[in-house]
Amino acid sequence: MNPDEFIRKNIIKKLIELGYQDGVALELAADEGVSHFRRCSQASRRGAIFDDCYHVAKTWIDKYGSKPAMVSKRRAKQTIKQVSMF
Repeated sequence: MNPDEFIRKNIIKKLIELGYQDGVALELAADEGVSHFRRCSQASRRGAIFDDCYHVAKTWIDKYGSKPAMVSKRRAKQTIKQVSMF
């Protein structure tokens, strides 16, 4: 497995773990990550080239892809029927 295949496979795997489901958008985001890998001459810090490529892919899918379904973490309001005093 060459570095391009490694980056593509793991970007898709991490985006699926985050809840993205659209196959075409995942492929295009992975392509953007691999494209960044080919263009960059060095990572932002030592040993973080995959993190940089993943950041580019996630930014791309957030902007152009479909958002994952978010579940509300709030509790639903419980309506209490107030008894009238009069």
